[in-house]
Amino acid sequence: MRRSNKKRLIPLALALVLALVGAALAVPVITVNIQQIGAGSNPVLSPVDVANISWTLASNPDYVSGAVIVFDQTIPAGSQVYLKIYNSTGSIIALGVNATTTSTNTVTISFTSAVDITKMETAAVVVKGPSP
Repeated sequence: MRRSNKKRLIPLALALVLALVGAALAVPVITVNIQQIGAGSNPVLSPVDVANISWTLASNPDYVSGAVIVFDQTIPAGSQVYLKIYNSTGSIIALGVNATTTSTNTVTISFTSAVDITKMETAAVVVKGPSP
C-alpha cells in the first residue's frame, strides 16, 4: 500500500472510532440494583430487585426533565415511586414522585424544573408500597 493511501486511512479510522465512542456514550440508561432492607427476624422486603432508568431530555439536551423507570417486577397499585437526584456533595437537586393507580412495572416521573446533566452524580429510586 502506498504511503499516500495510508495517510488517507488514518483520518478515516479516527473518524470511525470517534463516531462509535460518541454513539456508545449517547445512551442515557442506568441500571439500579436494589438491596433488601431489614434487621433481625422481621426483614422488610423490597417489591423490586432491579430498576432501569431511561432519562427524558428537555428541549435543551443538556438538561433532564424526567425519567421512565422500568422495574423487573410489578409494583402494586397505590404504591408511590420517588426518584431523587443528588449532586457531587450529596445534596438533592431534583425530586420526582409518581403515585401508581394500577399495578405496573413502568413508571414515568417528571421533575418540576429541568436538571443540568453535569450536576447529576447519583440517582436513588424509592418504592413505597400501598398503605395496608
